[in-house]
Amino acid sequence: SIHLEIWANGGLLAYLESIGIIRFADISTVHLLNYQKLRIPSYAQSSGQVVICHIRHFLKYLILEGKVSPTLLACMQSKVMQKEHVTTILTEEQRQTLMNLPKPTTVKEARGNAVILCALGLGLRKSDIYQLKFTEIDWGRQSISLVQKKTREPLVLPLPQEVSNAIADYILNFRPDYPSAFVFIALRAPYREIIGNFIIGEKLDTPPASKGYHILRRTCATYLLNNGIGAQTIINILGHQDPSSLDRYLSLDKSKMELTSLGLGAI
Repeated sequence: SIHLEIWANGGLLAYLESIGIIRFADISTVHLLNYQKLRIPSYAQSSGQVVICHIRHFLKYLILEGKVSPTLLACMQSKVMQKEHVTTILTEEQRQTLMNLPKPTTVKEARGNAVILCALGLGLRKSDIYQLKFTEIDWGRQSISLVQKKTREPLVLPLPQEVSNAIADYILNFRPDYPSAFVFIALRAPYREIIGNFIIGEKLDTPPASKGYHILRRTCATYLLNNGIGAQTIINILGHQDPSSLDRYLSLDKSKMELTSLGLGAI
């Protein structure tokens, strides 16, 4: 907590000093609003929320000490302002390539195929895939039941055949014979749970626009939406609680937008 306070408030103080403000009494609402507008959107939403929270703590202390005006607190919004951006997903051709990967011949290929399909076919986060346990897979009912590492909320998902086959192929034919509770383990001893990132680009002729496995989760959500799956169902699959959080996972349907595009003749 102390390190977070230093990090969050240190950033604000460094900004104020950079614009010539060296006394608490000289801080105005304009300075704080500009800081929120210029600096906070550069953080991830969760990190930005933490920064705002700690800055508000700091301002409350300064107000109690009589160092700044109480009006400053009101201008530090409790909701983080974020820059708008276009959601990046795989092309349909790339999605099809990953959904139909050739039969693996090595442990690395088999594990990589299964992990990719868990993200692309189920929409699971990397942390939930990497720490997936045997006890969380119900082969009889073809489902996965787990508690999400990020939100600590329970999640139950059906297990599509192609995902189930990839996981089973890895376990039965490639996985090292080691008594670990985790399904996916390291390629060599010590066989602990896997860490780090796989390189999706190795399996595609053209590397994706965005690195990391989160592009697979976004692609999964957008694919479901474009195939008529309701927003609430997609929210449940992703394991979200806030409906608005779905927005940053959904890409625009490019093919339908092209049919209704506006001409530029008047410009």
